Amino acid sequence: MNKSTLRGGVLGRVLGAAIFALASASAAQAAVITFEGQTGPAYNGRSFQEDGYTVAFEVLGGMTDPGSVLVGRFIDGSVPATCAPSICPTNNPTTYFDLFNSGLIDIIAAPTGSTFRFTSLDASFIATPGVAYPAIPAALQIIGLRADQTTETIQFNIPDTIAFQTYDAADADLLRSTIDGATFAMTDFVEIAIIGFRCDENFFCSGLDNGPGEIGVDNIVLSDLPVNPVPEPATLSLLAFGLLGLGARMRRRH
Repeated sequence: MNKSTLRGGVLGRVLGAAIFALASASAAQAAVITFEGQTGPAYNGRSFQEDGYTVAFEVLGGMTDPGSVLVGRFIDGSVPATCAPSICPTNNPTTYFDLFNSGLIDIIAAPTGSTFRFTSLDASFIATPGVAYPAIPAALQIIGLRADQTTETIQFNIPDTIAFQTYDAADADLLRSTIDGATFAMTDFVEIAIIGFRCDENFFCSGLDNGPGEIGVDNIVLSDLPVNPVPEPATLSLLAFGLLGLGARMRRRH
């Protein structure tokens, strides 16, 4: 199991910096990140605000110039041509994000340091014409960062069915998660990241390596929690974050 970290949001600070944010004693709102109103490509460094959260698109490593890596693109599901040349799902007529195998979606609440919980998201495999895929060609990992800088990870296995379906935290693959999904859904986080992986017929999976692979992501549900003033975490080193299988192969556990 390889370990790494995320870059973006509160994780984009200099390693070891003693930065603390005093969160106001307001309540974090429940939210569904829908991506509505977003268009075009999303390069690293792009971000937007939705329903009290900052959603950013990032890559690993501290030396990558903003705008230099294409993390994904926004698809208008009501206009299938916006997905060309890929084969995209037809059961979602709204805007969704086509996540490439080059970066991640990073989410924090406002004010910085507010805690929240992950509940579910909608996802679909996105195919390339003329390519044969295994029954489970992709996976999504949801990595949560607590205020004390510890992490937990859950993984959803994405089938080759090109259609959006909802993945609740309880649907997580227990063999490839650091915690069971029900417990993950009850854990308070200050930041989460969503990362896509492509998988072969032996369920060897790799991600964040600019290789082929696309996953549609939509309707990220984040639960309502009281805000607690907590220290803002400083950046973790590349070996300090609990990311499963980063830049390498994820083998099936026995």
